[in-house]
Amino acid sequence: MHSKLLMYPAAHNRESFETMGVLGRGKFGEVVLCRDATQGTAGGQYYAMKKISKTMMCERKNKESVVSEIVTLLRIRHPFVSHLFGYFQDDGYVRLILEFCAGGEFFSVIKRRKNNRLPDEEAKFYTCEIAIALEFLHR
Repeated sequence: MHSKLLMYPAAHNRESFETMGVLGRGKFGEVVLCRDATQGTAGGQYYAMKKISKTMMCERKNKESVVSEIVTLLRIRHPFVSHLFGYFQDDGYVRLILEFCAGGEFFSVIKRRKNNRLPDEEAKFYTCEIAIALEFLHR
């Protein structure tokens, strides 16, 4: 049932990446810090690998949203949207290889602040970035 959820892109699999630790957890899986193991221990770019459980995806009937996320991210290139380098799947998970953004997701940035609030100037800065990204996506 799960094997035909998405087509495999080029030649990557779970063994192509060395995982370094968990960056975050969500409803369908987790995001782990990883690096390209095919480049050896001396090199290798860091990535965020989003693991989406096929079981949870099917139970919650979210296959279409995952496919839509992948298709959308593959089509766009913008400095304020995380870049999707590729994806692949195994029996249990669909795995997205995303740009690693040091500092974490926006929600985590806010939670680290006093009273969960950003200073006005910083809030304006992030609001502008979000507005520019949304304008780009809706064009």
